[in-house]
Formats: sequence, structure tokens, C-alpha cells
Amino acid sequence: MPVTDVSYDDIMQELTSRHWFNTSIKLQAQGSDIMPALASFLRAEIVGTNGGSGLLATQFKGIEQVRLLVKEKPGTNIVKVEIKSTSDKLGKEISSDLKKVLW
Repeated sequence: MPVTDVSYDDIMQELTSRHWFNTSIKLQAQGSDIMPALASFLRAEIVGTNGGSGLLATQFKGIEQVRLLVKEKPGTNIVKVEIKSTSDKLGKEISSDLKKVLW
């Protein structure tokens, strides 16, 4: 379920004010193409974009929060997705699913 009515600054403050579990993956795609695909697949809200980088926010079961920081490596088709979640297990499951679907 998308997290709505939040700004980029709200998310950045949230990420520094509470504990998050982290995992990251690298995908072969362009940043501008991957953002809508991630948003659709995870039912996430695109909170902010800047070129090939962006931030998405979603939640699962209304409890578990997930934030994705997407960064495109300049000059390549490689995108790093940093997954921050309030559940370690959920973050790892999302990482695994994204590798299967988008790699």
C-alpha cells in the first residue's frame, strides 16, 4: 500500500530518527525506467526523483514500513536499490523478489 502525503524531507528525517533494517541489490536497468516499475510492483509512492535517482515509500499490512533509495550508476545500466524496512525478513524478501522479477 503506498504511503501518501509525505515529502522527500519527511522520509529523510524518518530514516534518521528510527531503526531500519538495510539490504541492497543491483539491477540492470536505467533509473528513469526502473522507478515506475518498482512503484507498480511494490505498490509504492514515488516520493522524489532526481535524474536516475529516486525515493519510494510503501507499507505492508499497514504496519511494516519500506523505503527504497534508487541510485543509477552514471554511464552504466546498473541501478543500486537500497531497501530500508522495519522488518529484516520483509526487506530480504523484497530483495529476493526484485532479483527474480527485474534482473
